[in-house]
Amino acid sequence: DIRDPKREKFKIAEDSLFHWAVVTCPTNPKALLNYAVLMQGVVKDFDLAEKFYRRALAEAPDDRYVVRNYEDFEANRLPGGMYAGGGPSINILKNSEVSKESLEWGEWQMMVDKKAKDAKFAHFWYNRITQLTKWEEPDWDEAWQIRLGRSEQTNNFGQWKEYWDSGLKCTFYYNESTDTHQFRN
Repeated sequence: DIRDPKREKFKIAEDSLFHWAVVTCPTNPKALLNYAVLMQGVVKDFDLAEKFYRRALAEAPDDRYVVRNYEDFEANRLPGGMYAGGGPSINILKNSEVSKESLEWGEWQMMVDKKAKDAKFAHFWYNRITQLTKWEEPDWDEAWQIRLGRSEQTNNFGQWKEYWDSGLKCTFYYNESTDTHQFRN
């Protein structure tokens, strides 16, 4: 990172070696594994890394290097891990279900992964508009500001303004003087 922060010099190796190996040998588990490790460790594109890990696993489900690297990667996506910056992986999201939702939460839902190896990592947040997953609770003030920004004012009741949120397909009310939001009038 320090010597080549924009990866300009490494880009040649990335394209000529790692990417080219995947293009010319799309079913080779080692080529797929190497590309996944590149996406994980250098590019920091964890969703793309997961896709290539999964492709490598599909080609060689018993390859100890593929299995071990994928297990380490998944473990480090949990809170406290090296790649914990976001939320759970796409794979975990696909296998999860909604455990709680509230009108006040808007697009955010509390999800549960019933197959979680550790119960403390079973619950996470999911934004059904942006498709973002998070381990920590959303910043509700920020969520309301985003909601207000994407919505259209439809009525004015003095201090209270009525808005239509096309993302959620619902009406909500906002009081500018008290910075208060609510879904019911």
